[in-house]
Amino acid sequence: MQAEIPSDNTLVALNRSLKDKDAEIDLLQQTFTEIGSQLDLDKVFEIVVERARELIGAKTLLIPLLDADCKTYTYRAGSGENADEIVGETLPIELGVCGWVWRNKRPWWQGVLDELAEHERIRWEAEVGSMILVPLQGQQHFLGGIAGLNKEGGGRFDKKDLHLLQLFASIVSIAIENAMVVKQMQASHALNDEYRQRLETLNRQLTENSRELEFLSLYDKLTGLPNRALFHDRLTQCLNHARVMHQPFALLLIDIDRFKDVNDALGHERGDWLLKKIAERLRSVLQTDETLARLGSDEFVLLLPQHDVEQARSRAEALRDVLRGSVAVDATNVVVSAGIGIA
Repeated sequence: MQAEIPSDNTLVALNRSLKDKDAEIDLLQQTFTEIGSQLDLDKVFEIVVERARELIGAKTLLIPLLDADCKTYTYRAGSGENADEIVGETLPIELGVCGWVWRNKRPWWQGVLDELAEHERIRWEAEVGSMILVPLQGQQHFLGGIAGLNKEGGGRFDKKDLHLLQLFASIVSIAIENAMVVKQMQASHALNDEYRQRLETLNRQLTENSRELEFLSLYDKLTGLPNRALFHDRLTQCLNHARVMHQPFALLLIDIDRFKDVNDALGHERGDWLLKKIAERLRSVLQTDETLARLGSDEFVLLLPQHDVEQARSRAEALRDVLRGSVAVDATNVVVSAGIGIA
């Protein structure tokens, strides 16, 4: 059986999607370059709010940060509609979406509403409207978040916006934390020998953190696998090569069965540990020219150059065999299986 040849409309849509991904990668790389060695906190905020607003198409972009007493948070920077009216406002940590994100240690977006009881959902819908807020997690502690209000052109922020903003937050959080440390040092110390020594140490840390930023922009922090941005870059290269060489290639879309049940029963921390083990099993059978990436949550994708339908089907069966079997999570044996789609 031969694979169906994509229509012209399908190829146009794919090309448009790839161009959008290229633009997103360029914006992330541009942000990384601009803030990688930037120590001026106000300048870092200025870059972050403008780039993040462009990335997810928000009418308003705000950065709420946790205050030193950890009892309040303050909107430290913003861009777009009515941002000037909100920046500088301080609220108790118990109030608002930022407080919810702080308590739950997870992002807020439209999909969260589907998980809430009806009375809670109605209250939050009325209070929040169209909003997305992802955490800013520093090396030592929770910093705050990046919030987008109201989508340009109407509609709501979707899962793609969530993934992009989470990736963006992981890239900029270290730069924000470094700039905050520098500002604190400038406020409390004169420029003396001790201060210069601390700056030298900080510069060394910045060099190390720049490498970490580059890694975070291309790889999934939890599993170490390529992330969505790097995967789309590899997919573009493979697509172009396949067209020139008239060779097939395949994609295996891997979805872990009943992973939400594991999270609900054992907690997100043990669920993350299970994902690492699953990634290790999948990585153990990779060949040199193949790309395994994590798209998000329990979804993985494997890019197989020079594979036809039968070869792809054979690899899918092999992967299911590799995943099959239980994994000991503390005192619980979790049986792992997956559904695999072939394109």
